[in-house]
Amino acid sequence: MSNSDLPDDLAQWLQSDPSPPAESPPSAPLDEDLTSLVDQSAEPLLPLEDEPTVAGAAAEPLPPIDENTLALGDSGVPLVAVEEETEAAWQESRTGDLASAYRRLAALADLGADDEDLCLRLYWILALWAQLDSHRSKTDWLALGLGSGRAAPRLVELYQRQLSRDPEEAISDRCGRLLGRSVRASYAVELARPRWRAALRQGRYLVIANDLEPLRARVPQEDAGAWLRLLMAAADHLAWADPRPAWDLFQSYVAELRPHRDRHPEMSDDFGRLDFLEQLAGQWRQWRAAAQGRAQQQAAAELAARSWYEPFETIRPALLEWLAPLVDSPEAGLAELDFLHANAKCVLKHLDWLVARLQTEPGSGQPQRPPEELWFRLAAFLRGSDWSHPGQLRPSLVRFCVEESVTVPQVAETILADPQDEALYDATLGSRLLEDAPLECLCKAAQVFAA
Repeated sequence: MSNSDLPDDLAQWLQSDPSPPAESPPSAPLDEDLTSLVDQSAEPLLPLEDEPTVAGAAAEPLPPIDENTLALGDSGVPLVAVEEETEAAWQESRTGDLASAYRRLAALADLGADDEDLCLRLYWILALWAQLDSHRSKTDWLALGLGSGRAAPRLVELYQRQLSRDPEEAISDRCGRLLGRSVRASYAVELARPRWRAALRQGRYLVIANDLEPLRARVPQEDAGAWLRLLMAAADHLAWADPRPAWDLFQSYVAELRPHRDRHPEMSDDFGRLDFLEQLAGQWRQWRAAAQGRAQQQAAAELAARSWYEPFETIRPALLEWLAPLVDSPEAGLAELDFLHANAKCVLKHLDWLVARLQTEPGSGQPQRPPEELWFRLAAFLRGSDWSHPGQLRPSLVRFCVEESVTVPQVAETILADPQDEALYDATLGSRLLEDAPLECLCKAAQVFAA
């Protein structure tokens, strides 16, 4: 991560003292108010996947702090309100004295303070200088704040991102306790998804069922919609777990959800997605047996599963890797997609949706030819083809479409353009092409690689 990726104040601070002394963190003043670290959303600040560190030897461990240490000044004035002391310590951090600021903030936490602002400040200071505390990590401060049970949307966002990058934390007992007993119902599904994703990767699908039981005791009463979303999230993951008991759990949660469809019209899209998942996962399980020994089919099976419960950015490289050989050898690629379509139509439909999403990315595909040029090239190809056996036409058609970056709808439109053109017009063939899902999917994929 370069300094240009950091907020201005942090970049200036890191540049001001690249080699801090071993005995303490840097003390160069900050030109901008670090309050932006806690007052704004977590996302644009310091990405968790590449947080800044400062070169140099580890700082000396901080000595323990008791209540007396928090007295202000030499007169032994009693501890001020948590909010005031938190702000005073944070102002001190603006001078670059992170060690003193962290000392004062951690002392507040040691005395029982656990509000969101305090925990955020402690988190960000350790994100910059982890050596300040040899006993606690930045994640410990997120857990402390979340354990209070109060509304803490910024802590939830940061902890959710931490779970996504740290599977050990995601499946930890601490995460399970926070999810089951402390986190508000409205936040539960946000933390459940990365936890259950990590559990599924490790084959620990029972983590999902075990998590739902304590949640069942409190979430439906707090927020009925949040409980339904939790059940749907559980179904999203259990649908792809191998053992038969996992599928039985999936079906039990789907059955529990069904009576709520009419009571929650605002979730009609969610229930529609659940309906498709039930068909998709059912076909996927049957198709995998037929796909044994076929590398492309097995890769498609893994991709279909992961793409349902993982972020698109995570599975994008695997999607491109799966598509590349199909496009490189379009006739063989079409045969693979035909096999998939014959055994699991819903799976092909889902993969086709993923390809369509690739098409929407900036720079995908090549500029369209002028309509007249495209029409003449298509018409010349079609007039020179033998249509007496449409099935035999498909391999040559798919190669033409891939090489020329032509879509199936464009081919069908050319065929159906002029009913008076006896050499070209064929209503039956045009309709069949529009329903040819494998051919359309491969032509879409070719456009992705055409850029």
